[in-house]
Amino acid sequence: MTDDYETLLRKKAEIEASIAEILKSEKNKSIASARNLIELFQLKPADVFASNARKSQDAGHGAKSRDPTPGSTRPGRGKPPDLIRNC
Repeated sequence: MTDDYETLLRKKAEIEASIAEILKSEKNKSIASARNLIELFQLKPADVFASNARKSQDAGHGAKSRDPTPGSTRPGRGKPPDLIRNC
């Protein structure tokens, strides 16, 4: 039983080493390919990593309600304040 277990552990170590070696090789190939494409098309970081990425959905929403006395506003999310709840 332990012989089989030890054999499997050795095989596992060999497979993991093989995976690491192939990953390193493929990663280097991918980086070289990306660099060639960047040079070929004269890409800038702004071209690849767009700064106009979609913002979160609630970003930029204005106030839904305003308390006239203190002048405070609220976005309309969550538990309503006493002013609205008691109307």
